[in-house]
Amino acid sequence: MTVENILREHKLKSTGCRKLILSELLESETALAENEMKASFPGLFDRVTFYRTLKTLEDAGVIHKIVLQDNTAKYAVSREIC
Repeated sequence: MTVENILREHKLKSTGCRKLILSELLESETALAENEMKASFPGLFDRVTFYRTLKTLEDAGVIHKIVLQDNTAKYAVSREIC
């Protein structure tokens, strides 16, 4: 399933930030931390846009957050999407 199809299926606008974050997570074999995702497109989006996008994707059920024992948050695409 393509990034565009996933966003459309969840009734989300197709913004640059959403597409990049979702693409990174779909390509990764493991869950990614925020800094791992941001490293792929440094300075492209401001901090607020980045975190708001993560929250929107999480609220829509596209991605989910995993909190590790050291309180590090990682994100992965929801199983229903894969």
